[in-house]
Amino acid sequence: MQCDVTSYTSQLHLFRTAISLFGKIDIVVANAGISIPRDPFAFSSIPGNGDEGDAEIEKEFPTAEIDVNLKGCLFTSRIGLFYLRKNKPTSAKSKDDIRAGERAEGGDFAGDVGGDLILVSSIAGFKESTGLATYTASKHGVLGLLRGVRIQAGREGVRVNAVCPWMTSEFLFLFRVCLRDFYICLSGVRWEE
Repeated sequence: MQCDVTSYTSQLHLFRTAISLFGKIDIVVANAGISIPRDPFAFSSIPGNGDEGDAEIEKEFPTAEIDVNLKGCLFTSRIGLFYLRKNKPTSAKSKDDIRAGERAEGGDFAGDVGGDLILVSSIAGFKESTGLATYTASKHGVLGLLRGVRIQAGREGVRVNAVCPWMTSEFLFLFRVCLRDFYICLSGVRWEE
């Protein structure tokens, strides 16, 4: 089924179709993302005191990365949380049955009732990345969304997490370094080697 993630109506139709086919939704992954390798802050000529460079600043730069990466994620998260919150408990779990760390701050145990919302951000969402200003801003916004909904969703039985991939030829080493930095960033706890 085709879905335009930048269209709220299109996403709503996708979720309603899934509900009609499967009866409920357990996991929502906001995975759509694009990168346009053009930096809107790089100009071919640097304006001086005259008119040079003025034509370039007159053109509005494309915001497709914001529309897909952030707006689409906001739509997916809003609709997804709506349906995940409707899920009923499948079994009574005691606090002893739940691993430590699954407890949302000040709330109930996340994920044991509603399900999971997984947001796909990027290492660029919390690391500086030259030439990727719009992409970085969009993926940083996804992490802001995570921080904005995580506690309340956890109180309602929905676990919210983010995955932050990156591209590299030395993937395993950098993944470990970035995972450590991301863990420290979100938890404030020092990573134990």
